[in-house]
This record gives sequence, structure tokens and C-alpha cells, in this order.
Amino acid sequence: MSSEIAAIIDWEFVGSQPFMSAWRSIEMLFREFAQNEFGREYPRADELRSAFWDAVPKWKGWYEHEATGVFLEWFRFALFLKSAPADPDQVAEEELWEVFWAENVRVTEAMLVKYG
Repeated sequence: MSSEIAAIIDWEFVGSQPFMSAWRSIEMLFREFAQNEFGREYPRADELRSAFWDAVPKWKGWYEHEATGVFLEWFRFALFLKSAPADPDQVAEEELWEVFWAENVRVTEAMLVKYG
């Protein structure tokens, strides 16, 4: 029996969750950093996405499934819906708070129209 180490398994981030709950981490590969965690897409981001999903055909099939689309829509909605901006100190003026809340209301109403 060999005493050589063949591999090391790092269990730090192990977990069990729906496949596309990793969407946020995957999507970060295609976007610039932003305070709201959803920055501008890199140039040619669609090509990068295609290359990523084409590299893992089984994942691509799951990603393109209708149920995954519905899950992602609700998942993104939950990530979006916040009671305050990412950095409240940057939103000191009343008008900026009104813009923030108006966007929350707009997105929520759109979901209610679609699913209500």
C-alpha cells in the first residue's frame, strides 16, 4: 500500500442545494463588480455564457429546462428584494430612497401581475 497523497478534498464549501442556487456565483463570471451585486455585463458576455454552458452539456440541459427558468426568476426576485440599498450611507438623500423603493415596487408589481 502506497503512503503517497494522491489528492486532497476540501470540504469547506460542501452543501446540498438546488442546482441553480449557484447561479449567482456563476453569473459573477460574466459581470463587472457592482454594489448591487448585479453589475454591467462584460463585452461579449453572451459568448462567454455559451462557452461556459456548452462545456458542461448536462448542466446546460438543466439550465435550459423550463422549471429552472421559473426557479431562477423567483431566485433573482428574492435576491433583488431588499429593505435598504447595499450601502445605506451612499443613499442619504430622500430622493434617492424614493428611487430605490420605486424600483422595489416596480419589480414586485411585475411579479404579482405575472404570478398573482
